[in-house]
Amino acid sequence: MIVSLVTGINGFVGRYLGSHLKRKGHYVIGTSRKGEMHHDKCEYADEIVLIKDLSNYEEVKPILLKKYPDYIFHLAALSNVARAWEFPEEAFRSNVLTTVNLLNVAKELPKTRIITVGSSEEYGYSADMIFPLNEDSATNPMNPYGLSKLNVSYLAQQYHKAYGIDVVHVRPFNHIGPGQQNGFVVPDFASQIAEIEKGIKAPILKVGNLNAQRDFTDVRDVVDAYEKLASNGVGGEIYNVCSSRPIAIDEILNLLVSYSDVKVEVVQDPSRYRPVDIPFYYGDNSKITNSIPWKPKHSIEESLLEILNDKRTSYKKMV
Repeated sequence: MIVSLVTGINGFVGRYLGSHLKRKGHYVIGTSRKGEMHHDKCEYADEIVLIKDLSNYEEVKPILLKKYPDYIFHLAALSNVARAWEFPEEAFRSNVLTTVNLLNVAKELPKTRIITVGSSEEYGYSADMIFPLNEDSATNPMNPYGLSKLNVSYLAQQYHKAYGIDVVHVRPFNHIGPGQQNGFVVPDFASQIAEIEKGIKAPILKVGNLNAQRDFTDVRDVVDAYEKLASNGVGGEIYNVCSSRPIAIDEILNLLVSYSDVKVEVVQDPSRYRPVDIPFYYGDNSKITNSIPWKPKHSIEESLLEILNDKRTSYKKMV
């Protein structure tokens, strides 16, 4: 049986990845900072191990050597851009130092493949950028989070070249799905609509910049890509995980509103605007689709409806 270890398994993507791997027949070990969880209490892992601090090499090493997984999916990270601006040292400790520890332990795990998870934020932005962005596009991170993830990609490539570590680096663009917490544009819109439907708030939908265009992929397609890259990707390589289809935020909003019978007033909220907002951003997925048997299966319409229904269910439980 394939043994897969997933750091950050209790997060949004981690739960989906753990469940996906279990369906594929993997024995899934998740790491948690919050204590032991028996397998019969967790739908997305067979075993949860306690690692209070992934940046502590002496704590990480004995656990990985004991478990000796076939695959390590490194999802644990500080992924909030605003928090990374406020605490850049935390971003580098959580994202970069944890990766260094896993790569160093991997020197003693020659049969283990590591999937390091980066971000489209590694590319950043420059006026002369050519879209769609591919894996060879120039990188110019615009925030500490993107910079920390770019360092992860450099480390993955250097450890592969210097020590022969079997590591694949992924750069996911925006991903969405049921269960995603508020603080991201799609669940924020869906949550407001669900609140209006339940009469919890007035029929006013607050929005930021609706003109921006982004590349969204359903989280279930994202974790499918991770699993297939673990088994079929090329070590030392970087792969974009994206839809290759830009969609305007106002189209996202219009689709969500169309799934509801409530009448809403859309109001611009200055607090929802970013200080610097890139107008147009999407990736090229041709490398991954030409390399492994993967392509996105979930349409944006399907994903949005499921997200809205998930928020509706959440508010039903609260009332």
